[in-house]
Amino acid sequence: MKHRKLSIVFLMLLGAISVSAQQLYDTTARPKLISKQFSFTEGSSVDKQGNVFFTDQPNNKIWEYSVDGKLSVFMEDAWHSNGTYFDAKGNLDLAPNQKINW
Repeated sequence: MKHRKLSIVFLMLLGAISVSAQQLYDTTARPKLISKQFSFTEGSSVDKQGNVFFTDQPNNKIWEYSVDGKLSVFMEDAWHSNGTYFDAKGNLDLAPNQKINW
């Protein structure tokens, strides 16, 4: 069975750890630390392509961890959001009444 190259990001207080879908089935695989630059991360969600979005709430940013393994700031002024999710139309919901259309 082939596994898609999908990354699941585990968000922790000081960093983000990536695990590929195949690693979820391999009990010997180790998570890979992708960054230690965050103050407090939470509220991760995944878009239709498999990119992961999460907040660094104290630093007022939304981050994106792409399926190709690139970490980038998605939004600088994120209204100190502490959670994200995608609605049925594919809009990223950052805070009450704050949506980003794709």
